[in-house]
Amino acid sequence: MFHTETKQALRAMTILAGRREVISLGELAKRSTSPAPALARVLARLGRRGLVSGRRGPGGGYRLARPANEIALRDIVLPIEGARFGRGCLFGRLRCTEARPCPLHGTWAVARSGILELLAQRSLADLVAGSRRGSRR
Repeated sequence: MFHTETKQALRAMTILAGRREVISLGELAKRSTSPAPALARVLARLGRRGLVSGRRGPGGGYRLARPANEIALRDIVLPIEGARFGRGCLFGRLRCTEARPCPLHGTWAVARSGILELLAQRSLADLVAGSRRGSRR
């Protein structure tokens, strides 16, 4: 459902949320199973949004710029997915509108709305807490 870059961002942000100290790009890439150059681009985008801060040089690395409970998942997902996230026709039609809908148009509109609501209501801290609960099973 999400682009590769969004998945990389979510994995990296959950790792950063569990740390107070900076983590190097190399270590973050390794732990998030993401190529370092691609992850650097993703982190730069998140940095421009005020979600991540980075420091260059020896002892440098990345950390969250705000507490995890103040970062909605939408703040991570939408800058990477773009404003048109989920607006494409699931059938691939170029002209899928209310006036000329595909068979899944209405259903997808409801599902997309639910996804956007979930992303707005859940924080990065919620994601990390859920991840910890899931690892205990």
